Amino acid sequence: GFIIENAQLCSLKQTVPLLLMLVFSAPEREDQRRSIRETWGSGAIRQDVVLAFLIGRTLSAATQARIVREAKRFGDIIQGRTIDAY
Repeated sequence: GFIIENAQLCSLKQTVPLLLMLVFSAPEREDQRRSIRETWGSGAIRQDVVLAFLIGRTLSAATQARIVREAKRFGDIIQGRTIDAY
């Protein structure tokens, strides 16, 4: 299962997506995700491109709260239940 599933990610577009861009991202890397959205990830504004960030679980309640807010704001977060550890 997922913490944030985002099952409607591709269905929000008017057409069937031609390209799905999946970016693995650490939970704490909000600034890097913002940079991607503002630069090369901005191609997802097109109707046939979808951008999604894959994030693991965090043990920090504050970080989790920020991820939930970010997911609601941008709609491009998928968060798994696996602890994000390197």
